[in-house]
Amino acid sequence: MPLDDEAPTGDRVVRSFLVTGGRASLKEAEELPLESRVCRTADGQARIGELSFERRDIVEFASEPNSIAEISAHLGLPMLSSLVLVSELVDSGYLEAADVVEEVNMESLQLIRAALLKLGAKS
Repeated sequence: MPLDDEAPTGDRVVRSFLVTGGRASLKEAEELPLESRVCRTADGQARIGELSFERRDIVEFASEPNSIAEISAHLGLPMLSSLVLVSELVDSGYLEAADVVEEVNMESLQLIRAALLKLGAKS
């Protein structure tokens, strides 16, 4: 699905450049994958009053780990805007990003599958 930043979000149309201050990508901060799970830091909680609008909403919502995609959906923000804002907030210390699992251990999956098959056979 393409990231359409001009699509209606909720009951209003939000243009990405208004939310991100004109940026569609990051120059100084590392752009995170959409599946990255982020959580508010203690410093982020203490400094939340410094933030405005969407940035504050993101930090408030991130009291528990959520992916950038989940944050976007919950707050009704365009995906690309959420990606830029969250990446900025991580870079500024308001949020902390967990490592994304890039490789699946097939041996572990086979053990889990075997255990599930055994459980299913006992029912």
